[in-house]
Amino acid sequence: MSTMVYPREEALERLTQDEIVLNTKAVMQGLEALRGEHAQLLNSVLDCAQPPVVQEKSSLLRKSLEDIELGLGEAQVSQSLRKTDSLTQSLSHSLSHSV
Repeated sequence: MSTMVYPREEALERLTQDEIVLNTKAVMQGLEALRGEHAQLLNSVLDCAQPPVVQEKSSLLRKSLEDIELGLGEAQVSQSLRKTDSLTQSLSHSLSHSV
């Protein structure tokens, strides 16, 4: 039985830890900017639109904001895990040299 390897998976395997951290930070910055834009749009819709339009558009914007918040939360967890892993490796290395 053969296994297919997709190009995207190969590209991800070639990223260094530093590249992953930098990419994660860039994605977080983009999500934060998008969150701000969506919040402004939501406020604008709530202030200006007619009631039926307000309900539909505000619902979509709120769902989008929830998804953005989820993405930011996942990126923060990912960064925390990388920091914890890095500290664990550093401590293990220090302990092995002190013995």
